[in-house]
Amino acid sequence: MAQVLAAVPVAGLDAVLVAVELVLESGSLSAEHIL
Repeated sequence: MAQVLAAVPVAGLDAVLVAVELVLESGSLSAEHIL
């Protein structure tokens, strides 16, 4: 989760939100994504 939030200043909030949405839609979310 910290790595996802750290990507916001680098990639921009919109890009990070799209990436998170794609992971959620794919159904491949695991505990590693959350931790």
